[in-house]
Amino acid sequence: MKNAVNWVGADISTVQECVNFSWNDPFNNQTDNSLYYEDKTLAEVYGVAVHPAITINGQLYRGDFTGEDIFRAICASLSGRSKPIQCSKEYNIAKELANSEVDFVNPN
Repeated sequence: MKNAVNWVGADISTVQECVNFSWNDPFNNQTDNSLYYEDKTLAEVYGVAVHPAITINGQLYRGDFTGEDIFRAICASLSGRSKPIQCSKEYNIAKELANSEVDFVNPN
């Protein structure tokens, strides 16, 4: 998991601290966990029955789980004036993903 966390630019010690203190009794993973509870609650709100699931602007995403498809769904959910340049038709996300210097590291 260390490589995956570094890949997204997060500080590993900050992530670990968040995990440790998410338990009702910090560092005791036998107690209730506030992050798991929040995830369960949001899953019920959005009607998510299977993980992984993605919500975009409060709507459950139903589509292929490719980077390009999710990217396009996010762009489609934004209003005209708030869309970043990357959402323009001229922007080639497939080319950007293909030219990435960093490969995705599956944390499993």
